[in-house]
Formats: sequence, C-alpha cells, structure tokens
Amino acid sequence: MNDFARWLVSAGNAPDVAFAAHMRLVDIHPFNDGNGRTARLLMNLILIRSGYPPIAVRPEDRPEYIRALHQEQSGQGTNASGESQHCSRSHTGLLTIHDSIRCQ
Repeated sequence: MNDFARWLVSAGNAPDVAFAAHMRLVDIHPFNDGNGRTARLLMNLILIRSGYPPIAVRPEDRPEYIRALHQEQSGQGTNASGESQHCSRSHTGLLTIHDSIRCQ
C-alpha cells in the first residue's frame, strides 16, 4: 500500500492514471469489503480532477465489468500493442469506455 500511495502522489491526474489506479487498488485488495467501490471512487476523483466526467457501473453492467477486471488481471485484457482494452481515446479526443463501464 505504501508503494501504491507513493506512486499515486507522483502519478498526476489523467485518464490513464485513473484507470491504472483503479486496477492497482483492485489488485492490492487491501480491505475485507469495499475494494471495488473504493477503487471506483479513486478512479472518479482522478477523472474529475482531470476534467472528465465520473464513471458509473450500472447494476446491469456489473457482470461485464467484473469479467473485464478478471480478464485484465489475468493478462487477457490487452491488445496486440499491450495497451488496455478497457479504455481508449476516440478521434474527438474524448474518453470512451467499453460497454462494461458507462459515463454518468
């Protein structure tokens, strides 16, 4: 957790940092309960500080969201370039989120 906190302080505010922070906290799994909620809150804090809208995982999207997290954790969530498939920049420069995550 100390390494994560040091990284977070130096990482800045950007969408890629938000998603990386989310995944890192989920991987660390520091709490008995609420790890996902805490990771999403942290991700949204970073997104808002970066000027992006927060992301909400709707109840009907939760199974796909969890599947996407498991794929990412197992190394199956990257494309041929090694980039995460869970988020990408659109041609307009706006952040687009895969079907498992919806902008609020």
